Amino acid sequence: KRKAAGYTFDVHDGASFDPAFGPAFHTVVACHNHGRISDPGAYVAALAKHFVGQGGTLQLCEVQDIQMADNIITGLDTSDGPMQADHIVFAMGPWSKNIAHKLGVKVPFESERGYHLEFINPSVMPKSPMMVASGKFVLTPMDGRLRAAGVVEFGGLDSGPSRPPFEFLYRQVRKLLPDMTYDN
Repeated sequence: KRKAAGYTFDVHDGASFDPAFGPAFHTVVACHNHGRISDPGAYVAALAKHFVGQGGTLQLCEVQDIQMADNIITGLDTSDGPMQADHIVFAMGPWSKNIAHKLGVKVPFESERGYHLEFINPSVMPKSPMMVASGKFVLTPMDGRLRAAGVVEFGGLDSGPSRPPFEFLYRQVRKLLPDMTYDN
């Protein structure tokens, strides 16, 4: 089915695919044409720099309310004061609930909190991201670190993080890479 839909992949013997994992996998499926960002923070900073370089204005503030006249958004009330624009795009994730409801959009927004661990300067660095289906997580090589992610929960915006997802991820990584060392 995947091939019929245009997805291309190769099936490899797991032991020879990536020495970082040793004999941990019997079979590895390597998907083609996937991209990844090795440093998300640097990527977002570069996008912001490009936006400003093209004449945009970057203003980091909290949108507290919208100003409306005749069912048209005329501006925003922000933590930095009122703001007007010719076009407004709301990209606020779960924080957009109050504004969406004010606009008549009654979608039940809820935040999905994701958990990840980053191992700084790991002694083992896989050559590519690896989804470990049996452990329900993904390992992603990044600049100077290895990220393990894959646990999410619906926890709301006001609750703090839960300890068990971090412990679960740590145990899964230790099973897969028991000899890996990293900086604290």
